[in-house]
Amino acid sequence: MSIRNRLLTMGCVIAASAIATQAFALQETAMPDETIMAPGSGSSSRPDFPSFDSVSKGYTQVVSTADGKPGMYNLYVDQKTGKVLAELPRNFERQKIFLAYTIAGGISEAGVQAGDMYAYWKRFGKRLALIQPNYAVRSTGDSQSKSGYRRVHTDKVILDVPIVSMGPKGGPVIDMTSLFVNQSSKFFGGRTAGANTRLAKIAKAKTFPSNVELAYEMPLRSGKFGTIYYSIREIPENTGYKPREADERLGYFVTSHRDIGDASDESPWKRYINRWHVQKADPKLQLSPPKEPITFYIEHTTPVRYRRWVRDGILEWNKAFEKVGIDNAIVVYQQDEATGAHMDKDPEDARYNFLLWTNGDMGYAIGPSRVHPKTGQILDADIVMDEGFITGWTKTWEDLIPQIAMENFGPDTYAWLETRPEYDPRVTLIPDSQKHAVRQKLAREAAMRASGQLPGHHEMLTSADPTLMGDDAFDGLSGRISQINGACQHACCKAFDVALFRLNYDLLTNLQQPTLKLDDSGEKKPDPITGTWNGMAEFSGPQGNSQEFPFSMDLTLASDNSVTGTSEWGPMGSQEISGKWAPESSELSLLPAEAEESDDPLVMTLNDGELRGEMNEDPFSITLWATREVSMEVAAGEYAMGDEDADSGDAGEEAMSEEEVDEEAEEAPAETKSRPVARTGKASRKGDVQLIDGVPEDFIGPQLKDVIMHEVGHTLGLRHNFKGSRIYDLDEMNAPEMKGKAIAGSVMEYLPVNINYGVDANQGDYTMVTLGPYDYWVIEYGYGSNPKKTLERVAEPQLAYATDEDTMGPDPSARRFDNAKNPLDYADSQILLVKDLRKKIIDDMVEDGESWSEARKAYELLLGKHATAVGIASNWIGGTYLHRDKKGDPEGRLPIENIPAEQQRRAVAFVLDNTMHDECFGLTPDLLHRMTVDKWYDGGGMRYLSQDETFPVHSRISGVQSMALSQVLNPTTLQRVYDNEFRSMNSDEDMLTIPETMGMVKDSVWMELEENPGRDVDNRNPYISSLRRNLQRMHVDRLIDMSMPSNGMGSASAPVSNLSRMQLRQILDDIKEVKTKGMDDYSMAHLAEARSKIERSLEAQYLYNANDIGGGGGGMGMRFMRDNDTDE
Repeated sequence: MSIRNRLLTMGCVIAASAIATQAFALQETAMPDETIMAPGSGSSSRPDFPSFDSVSKGYTQVVSTADGKPGMYNLYVDQKTGKVLAELPRNFERQKIFLAYTIAGGISEAGVQAGDMYAYWKRFGKRLALIQPNYAVRSTGDSQSKSGYRRVHTDKVILDVPIVSMGPKGGPVIDMTSLFVNQSSKFFGGRTAGANTRLAKIAKAKTFPSNVELAYEMPLRSGKFGTIYYSIREIPENTGYKPREADERLGYFVTSHRDIGDASDESPWKRYINRWHVQKADPKLQLSPPKEPITFYIEHTTPVRYRRWVRDGILEWNKAFEKVGIDNAIVVYQQDEATGAHMDKDPEDARYNFLLWTNGDMGYAIGPSRVHPKTGQILDADIVMDEGFITGWTKTWEDLIPQIAMENFGPDTYAWLETRPEYDPRVTLIPDSQKHAVRQKLAREAAMRASGQLPGHHEMLTSADPTLMGDDAFDGLSGRISQINGACQHACCKAFDVALFRLNYDLLTNLQQPTLKLDDSGEKKPDPITGTWNGMAEFSGPQGNSQEFPFSMDLTLASDNSVTGTSEWGPMGSQEISGKWAPESSELSLLPAEAEESDDPLVMTLNDGELRGEMNEDPFSITLWATREVSMEVAAGEYAMGDEDADSGDAGEEAMSEEEVDEEAEEAPAETKSRPVARTGKASRKGDVQLIDGVPEDFIGPQLKDVIMHEVGHTLGLRHNFKGSRIYDLDEMNAPEMKGKAIAGSVMEYLPVNINYGVDANQGDYTMVTLGPYDYWVIEYGYGSNPKKTLERVAEPQLAYATDEDTMGPDPSARRFDNAKNPLDYADSQILLVKDLRKKIIDDMVEDGESWSEARKAYELLLGKHATAVGIASNWIGGTYLHRDKKGDPEGRLPIENIPAEQQRRAVAFVLDNTMHDECFGLTPDLLHRMTVDKWYDGGGMRYLSQDETFPVHSRISGVQSMALSQVLNPTTLQRVYDNEFRSMNSDEDMLTIPETMGMVKDSVWMELEENPGRDVDNRNPYISSLRRNLQRMHVDRLIDMSMPSNGMGSASAPVSNLSRMQLRQILDDIKEVKTKGMDDYSMAHLAEARSKIERSLEAQYLYNANDIGGGGGGMGMRFMRDNDTDE
């Protein structure tokens, strides 16, 4: 027998054996009339499928390549029915595919990645199953270990579809519409549940050699048309990419798995950082272009007026890659509908990285990526930027502030609040009309935890909905092999402060005018020079020809009128400059720092906010003009020599169209052209304030760039760094020499807008305008050649790092939305700002013709900033510094470091001084008579329909005070204070204690008991105000709860219980000492009720403890004595 015949015979025997084995294994699931066959069998044993011609009648083959080359799958579309057939290749079972899916339209989160899947197809008779391999557990051990692994850790079937025919190329044909439309909930969960699949139609069908793109449009459950998009790619296994191990000392998203192959390992967990495969094209070059750059496309929906800020934010990261020797690691292309540039590329196509611009009022930006689950290699990334943070405050008071108030609460406090919803900021800080619904929601979640449907008592421990990124705070971090940025609140944080600027941007910038020393009269003199000046230099030649190029100057004016700085002269580079300012003549003289004494200076005259000068160098003449980049100063009525009282225009004028604005600007006299002109997407003229969407570009542009830098960082694999704000104090970050430099350690921080308010406070950049030192360091670790060497710098203060899971820990510097090396200084500054702005609400924050509801919006926005400052301070109570240094690290620090007791006392005092007293809230009769709401019976006004037109004073202020009490007297904080006491066993070391903390609260709440009324009181002028009576009532209720054995205070339960009873007795004694003769009825009744409640509670506790019946439901035994109503 010939070798050929021997091989054929052997093949037949093997095939027959395989068929028999497969048939036996699948006999329970096979249809009775199915002919079972082995995967990959030849045509001789093919089942009796309908012919392809009959199945594909009416279908047209899709050809997507210009040269007609076949695609990854052969696609056939029936335009009448909207159905799509796909013929898979003959070797489909050996293909590993990467399936990415997105809801591309029809919901507010359109464009946000919904998910991805690394999978393969497997044939079972007449059906194909889509199977996800198990990469969460692996074995690199011996054969026995691998055999045991395969028995337990099997792959997972996602779905299956029937084979409708065999195609012309010999591969199975499946109905893609049945797969991706009828079973879309397998990918999108409830987002597509209830969709009308009968009306689904194909919106896009493309096939290329290595990928397939499909999109379907169909009515969703709401009836609105939605678009679901699938991108299928073949993923090569051997690309030369080498995984890099993760290290907890810096922050990358990780791809993790358990390797059970070596039982001697200390831990089976293996973690790789997520990063791109970026390599030098020429390793021998010190600075080399990459073999393949990371390419981003800016979607055509991005407004023209913002495109340069978006582009600059993406490309800023090239500075970090240059430090590791890679030049232009990131490149950017602009998709443009007008020119057709790159319009053939789809954002949902997993081959392309896009920045999408949406207006869905999501209130956030997000930068998720798609990652190879075996190695951590990033394959695709997109950024979705919602313009809500620019156009308005997308999250109102009741949305954002409760969330901020929960910062630093640990799982034990979440559990404690679960049984005490009246203490929960998520309940107390929202309108009364919504409290019942929120309580019910929290109760449902509690019931689900009790039944095991939800794990833990913290958001991070709760399984988030995996079907859409961005809808949960910790999306993308858990329940996945490869972590991604699934949620980001950075833009939301920015939106809060952008809304503050929208109240009156000229008012805000006027507060920040740079000042010189006081003159002889004690008045501050405006500084017309310090800042960045941008301008043009026009060269005129002897033949009358001319050419312009831009230049800029960063100048600082000293108290002696000397000027120093740097200048950037286009192609001629930069140089140090110095000179003199002559305020009498409004002349600025400048020379290069290295100039000779005989050199003639450049003399420029300041007029109406513009510097202008001329230089003559025969045969050329040069004309220069420049305006200060801080052009908001012009909008605020900038100091201009000889024109201090320039008319600011009629605030009540109707808004003009862009054409009218342009015409007026053309016709206006030259001396008036430097006034602010509201323009949308127009280039500013010399001296104009460029407004974009109602906000000065010099403010909103850098804010947008900062958000983009942050989100691009996520797409490069970087996690948040919530210690990035702590490397400079307020004076340092706002010093003139910091202009244009990083004011924080990292752009991966949630940095609020830097509004530096205080006596003689200098104002620096409002936001991060470039990368911080940590950003360079972390890129060096991930993309450099020597990660071990990089980690030796971990102890450098500017490289401090903490991320999302650290925010519920004891380190107060791991905090979102704070600022400065000492955040208490920042909190002080913000309270001063809030107090000053409240006085200006009526006159300066509501324009003529506007509704007085703007006054209420302004007050609540400022109250939100107030509450945020209080939350920042509360984090420091019981806090401890944490460091990630390992043993043996250079300059290594102890992992746990005490925070000075005085800093913690200052934090307690800040919380109490700014929440416990009536005057903290700046409420006046004039303001309260104007704080109303507009009611519209439509989507725009529905949330206000159930709210009173009058401001709910007692409910709102009581909510803030309750928040403050919860932030100080919660289990997490008090247990940390208690543990800190023990950890520092040196009794001479000053430490904050639980008695001191609780005593400071009591003394602040019950100040009226320290002395009798020193003034005339009556029912209109009560001794104890209504707000204070509510506060004292809340405090008594809390002390009664805390005095119970089941107070939920964990390890601090006994001392807290004992101290609470002691304080109740002290308050009772103080009440008995108060002389009530001549006191108003409100105060007398209040003190009598407090006395009665305390007496009853102490008597009840005696019986409660004597009978030892404790442990019931977190103090519920005393709830019958509680009165949670507020006055009036």
